[in-house]
Amino acid sequence: MQIPDSHGHCPVGHATALLGDRWSMMVVREALGGVDRYQDFRNTLEISDHTLTRRLGHLQEIGVLMRDEATPGATGSPRPAKTWHACWPC
Repeated sequence: MQIPDSHGHCPVGHATALLGDRWSMMVVREALGGVDRYQDFRNTLEISDHTLTRRLGHLQEIGVLMRDEATPGATGSPRPAKTWHACWPC
């Protein structure tokens, strides 16, 4: 994803450029709240398969989510990367 030059030196602008999409922020919120199954994301957010698949892929690509391969299932479960837990309030 290209970051606009106007956000180049601003951490908030950079984060907004990466996560500014409404669905991405909601997926991150649910993941930090403990949701870790595709169907649960879909049901909780009432989001289309196409949109959810794209957002999960993007969030994994930029390092916000990672797949937990230890979880039973063919593809693993999306989990927040460890560094993101520090950003979440108790």
